[in-house]
Amino acid sequence: MSDFMNKYGGLVKTTKDAPKKEPMTVEGMFENSLKKQKGLGVSGKGSWYDKKKGMVIPKVGIFKLYDGKEDGFKISEGQFGSFIDDLESEYKSGNLSKNLDIIRTKQKEAILKRQNKNK
Repeated sequence: MSDFMNKYGGLVKTTKDAPKKEPMTVEGMFENSLKKQKGLGVSGKGSWYDKKKGMVIPKVGIFKLYDGKEDGFKISEGQFGSFIDDLESEYKSGNLSKNLDIIRTKQKEAILKRQNKNK
């Protein structure tokens, strides 16, 4: 086998390692969600707006921003754009920090659960 290896130069690595990237922060996820919702509007796939119920349910990744029995807002389709703008203002003024902290905790628990499941 060594003659074979020497004849063809030996084995070389053919795959590239993917660069390690830091997981996105909860704030980064929320900012991306807001940006996506502005682009989608009420009719895009993945929109927070449920046309049948006339409700919008803000989310951060897979988690609802407002968790509990009251988790959405009953608004018309025409209010969606201003709702997203006002929600962004609430975020920038720091009024959603408690909600984002709760989501951060849930996200960490989900990650740990996945890691323990894979062991």
